[in-house]
Amino acid sequence: MVIRRLPTRFRVSHTPVIYLVLIGIVLIVALSMAHGRAGDVIRKVDVQANDPIANLQHRIDRGEVHLSYDSRHGWLESVLQALHIPTASQGLVFSKTSFQLTRISPRAPRAVYFNDNVYVGWVQNGAVLEIASVDPKNGTVFYSLPQRKSERPRFTRETDACLQCHQSQMTGDVPGLLMRSVYPDSDGIPILSAGTFATTERSPLKERWGGWYMDGTIHELGMGNGIASDPDHADQLTRSSESLSKQVDLDPYLTEHSDGVALLVLAHQTHFHNLLTRAAYETRNALRDEAAVRQVLHDLGPEHTEKRFGVHRPCPDLDIVGLLDYAASIAPILLQLKYQVLKRGAF
Repeated sequence: MVIRRLPTRFRVSHTPVIYLVLIGIVLIVALSMAHGRAGDVIRKVDVQANDPIANLQHRIDRGEVHLSYDSRHGWLESVLQALHIPTASQGLVFSKTSFQLTRISPRAPRAVYFNDNVYVGWVQNGAVLEIASVDPKNGTVFYSLPQRKSERPRFTRETDACLQCHQSQMTGDVPGLLMRSVYPDSDGIPILSAGTFATTERSPLKERWGGWYMDGTIHELGMGNGIASDPDHADQLTRSSESLSKQVDLDPYLTEHSDGVALLVLAHQTHFHNLLTRAAYETRNALRDEAAVRQVLHDLGPEHTEKRFGVHRPCPDLDIVGLLDYAASIAPILLQLKYQVLKRGAF
């Protein structure tokens, strides 16, 4: 290898470094502005929804669907029929983990029904039906339906009230579904100091279903059907040996069961929906960031990338001749890099 001796006194231009720092700052600002514009998009009620509830509301408004109200369950049965949600999917949760918590207890659990893309919660004498509907673009969208008779019922889009719990680390930091497992006391109040779990298909059975009733042939109940009688030892749950029908008055509910298999499917499906929503958000964020970077580079113009950063200009103060073996070994890498740059059109 031949290395030509550098002059004793030479000058290194700092102009490319300065421009690199400046463009870095500009890119950071641009990406921050892009994130600021899109960060709360799911909270805005004016975002056009295309989920099953939004579509059902359109059909109600056009007079194509008529929901029926009854004094026992309000709109519940009619909504389930309109959305093709089976009553056999019923799961009963007695922990106070809903905003209608004052009406929920081990003696009056909340009922949850679901199909592939809609989840409906019903509380005895509750003010509203609680609904989560999966939108192909926005992910999980939350609604409430007032439990009072009207000619044309209207679903209300919920944002902050629901996202306080349904957008957190437990949901992957996106608006999502949450199947919580807690240590409930005799009134259904979670003993949070003992811990809480987000139930997914990966959860150990011993950490599942705290605050939920379960029946059916189940060899491992986990935390299901358990009450933390002693708050100082909340992990020592007590269970009744009686059947579900002896523990709870099931007459107000659509079925007499809280099927363990349905709860298994519910845990798997809610987690899967959250993963799909997270993937969609990450993709949209990446495309938005790419557009922001492209716009900055376009505004700067090609002279700032080719001339200012010396993309096509060798350093005049340094003249080095290397060996051909190393140059040949890295040539394919450089060609691939050049191809990727040209393909993306970054410069």
